[in-house]
Amino acid sequence: MKKTLAIILSVVMMFALPSICLLAMSGNQTEFEVESVNAEAGSTVDVNVSINNNPGIIGAILRLEYSEGLTLKNAVCGEAFSALEMTKPGKFQSPCQFTWDAVDIDPQDIKDGVVLKLTFEVPQNAQLGTQYDVNISGNQGGVINTDLESVDTVFTSGNITVAEPVVEPVDPTVISCQTVDATPGSTVDYNISIHNNPGIIGAIIKVTYDSDLVLTNAVCGDAFSALEMMKPGKFQSPCQFTWDCVDIDEEDIKDGTILTLTFEIPANAVVGTEYDISLSSVEGGFIDSNLSQISVGFENGKINVENAECQHNYELVFSQEPDCETSGLYIYECSECGDSYIEEPDALGHQIAIDSGYAATCQSEGLTDGQHCERCGKVLVVQQTIPKSDHSYALVFSQEPDCENFGLYIYECQYCEESYIEEPDALGHQIAIDPGVEATCQNEGLTEGQHCERCGAVLVEQQVIPKTDHNYEFYRDTTTCEKDGYVIYRCSMCKNFKNVRTSAYGHNYAIASFSNNTIHAECQRNGCGKTAEYDFFDMVGSETGDSNYNEIADLNNDGIINGRDLAILKTR
Repeated sequence: MKKTLAIILSVVMMFALPSICLLAMSGNQTEFEVESVNAEAGSTVDVNVSINNNPGIIGAILRLEYSEGLTLKNAVCGEAFSALEMTKPGKFQSPCQFTWDAVDIDPQDIKDGVVLKLTFEVPQNAQLGTQYDVNISGNQGGVINTDLESVDTVFTSGNITVAEPVVEPVDPTVISCQTVDATPGSTVDYNISIHNNPGIIGAIIKVTYDSDLVLTNAVCGDAFSALEMMKPGKFQSPCQFTWDCVDIDEEDIKDGTILTLTFEIPANAVVGTEYDISLSSVEGGFIDSNLSQISVGFENGKINVENAECQHNYELVFSQEPDCETSGLYIYECSECGDSYIEEPDALGHQIAIDSGYAATCQSEGLTDGQHCERCGKVLVVQQTIPKSDHSYALVFSQEPDCENFGLYIYECQYCEESYIEEPDALGHQIAIDPGVEATCQNEGLTEGQHCERCGAVLVEQQVIPKTDHNYEFYRDTTTCEKDGYVIYRCSMCKNFKNVRTSAYGHNYAIASFSNNTIHAECQRNGCGKTAEYDFFDMVGSETGDSNYNEIADLNNDGIINGRDLAILKTR
C-alpha cells in the first residue's frame, strides 16, 4: 500500500500543473513554512520546515530549492510527520525532492510543527549580510489527506542571512564573603565562597577584618579541596591564605565554599555593631590549569552584632473575631521584649442554606430557589416569583395507529382537568413485492403479488399460471435424398425430443456445366454431392407432363424445352 501511494504521488507530480509557491494564506488553509535564521560564515546551521493547520496528511511530495553556495549536509524527518515514512533524495543538490507516505494515521499523530529539519553549511568566504534563499514548493495534488483527497496548500519561503559571530557573555569569577549575625561573646563560622570557578590551580587571598574580632580557626572549603592550602603563621588582620596544586581533574572544578573562618565576637560588643570583612589579592594571584592569570572580582561582607535570641512569651492583647464577610484581627505581644505580631484570619464566608422553590402550575405561581446564610441570616439570593405556567399535559391513554386504522392519544393536564386528543392517521400498508414465477412446460408458474411487511396482509394474491406447451426447435434431420429418415425437434425449456418420419427428399439437381449438348448436373442438397448427365436434344420439344420433360432444361420456365433454352445454356 505504501509503495502504491508513493507511485500515485509520483505520477501526480509528473502530470500536475506547474508548482505554485504562495506567500500568504487565509482561514484554515494548510501552510508549509521555512524558517529564516542567521548564521556565521563557514558555520553549519539548522533550518526547520514546519506545517500549520495539518488536516491529517498521509502523503506529501515537497520540492526543495536553495541558493548556490549553500551545501545541504543532512535532512531529518520532524516530529509533525513522525508517523509517516520519509524518502530522501538520492543526492543532496538543489533542487531535490522529499516524499512522505503512510497507509493510515491515528488522530493523535495529526499535529502541527516541524516536518523536516535541514542542516546547511554556509560558505567560508560568505560576506556579511549575504542572504541565501531556501524555498519549498509542491505541485497541485502533491499533498493528500486520509480520504486520498488533494489538500489545498500554500508555501512560505525562508532564508539564511550571514551575520556577525554571536559573542556569549562570560560570567565573571567572583569570590565573596557572607554577611552573618552574631551575639556578643559568641563564636561564628564565616564562609568565603567562589562563583564561576574556571579551574583554578593557584590562588592567593588576603583577608582583612576588624581588629576587635579574634580569628580562632581557618579550614579549607570543599570547592578548593583538590588544592593544598597554606595558612598564615599567625592569625591577625590582615592575613594571607595560599592554595596550589600541579593539576586538577574536571570533577574537582566546582563552585562553593573555599574557606571557613571561625571568629570570636567581643563579649562587650554593642548591639548594632557591624564588623567588616574584606578580601584582596596580589597581581597574578589566581592562575588556571593553563598557567594563565585569571581576573577575579571580590565581594566583601560583614558580621552584624545583635541581641541574643529571646525565647518569646507572646500574649494575646487584642482580638476581633472574623465574621461571614470581614476578616478578623489578633495582636500578640512578647511580655519580655515587646516584640509583636498579628494574625488576620480570613472571613468565614457565608454558611449557605437553600430556600427551596417550587414549580409554577397552570393554577398557581411558583418560586425560584433562594439562598440565605445560616450564620448571619443575610439573604444571599432572593427568591423570585414564577408566573403561572401553561398546562402540563401527560399521556394517559394511547392506541397506536396501524396500517388500516388511525390511532388515539389522550392527554390530560397534571394539575387540572384540561385534556385534548390526537388521532394520527393510519400508517398505510408497507408494500412488499412477492415475485412471480414464470410457467414452463414442466412446472406451473405464479403471477406477481403484494403483501404488507408491517401487518402481513395479502394485498395482491398470486395466481397460478398453467404449464406452457413445449417450445420445440429444430434439432437434426436424418433424411437424405435417397433414404427415408426423421426430422428431430428439441424443447428449449425441458430439452424433451420429438421426431417426424420423413420420406427421402430426392435429389435437388442444378446445372453445374453444359458441354457437347450434355447438361452436367450436381445435387445441391447439403452433404449429397451426387451428379447426373442429360442429353439436351433427347428433351427438345417435350412439354410439362411428357415423360422426357425435365424442368432442369426448361431454363426460361415456359413449360416447353426448345431452342430458347439452348441459347440460355450456351451463355453459361
